[in-house]
Amino acid sequence: MDSFRRAGRRFALQGRSIHEPYLFSLHRPERLKPLMEEMLQLAQAYRHDYDVRISSLLYEVLLEIAHHSHQIFGTSPGGTVQERIRHTAEYIRMHCRDMLDLKTMAATSGYSSFHFSRLFHQIMGSTPAQYLLQCRITLAKHLLVSTALTVKQISLETGFHQSSYFIKRFREHTGITPEQFRQLRRMG
Repeated sequence: MDSFRRAGRRFALQGRSIHEPYLFSLHRPERLKPLMEEMLQLAQAYRHDYDVRISSLLYEVLLEIAHHSHQIFGTSPGGTVQERIRHTAEYIRMHCRDMLDLKTMAATSGYSSFHFSRLFHQIMGSTPAQYLLQCRITLAKHLLVSTALTVKQISLETGFHQSSYFIKRFREHTGITPEQFRQLRRMG
């Protein structure tokens, strides 16, 4: 972690392009240190029953980076097809709580719905609907570990109108229910 601080709070990830780093500034790097130290300790004294806790810690690290960083250099909304699709993917992630349909997502990219759907799948590896669901599940995981909101409240907060549908999709995506996810996180 100290090497991260010496780097002047700037980190490089290969998130936007295979050929260019994604640079961002982290506003609260001190929050990462205890998480990363605990992950390292658990990994060094590895036991099979540590898997859930290590996974939970890694998830928290990624959430910290995702929610408390700001891009320094990156792609502009215009430009190459990849840049436009990735910009739209970021729009979807930032607005996943909203009711997004294919037409709205396609309009953000500047392509027709059919062309956008094909390009999005080709570049992102999933359909726009699958990506939207993944973003919603990720947001739900964050809310489950960081708030005391009920599962019903979280389902509404993440763009699902029925908690039963939310629970079903969460279980399909993770293999466990939202409440089980929360309990596993608290045990760790």
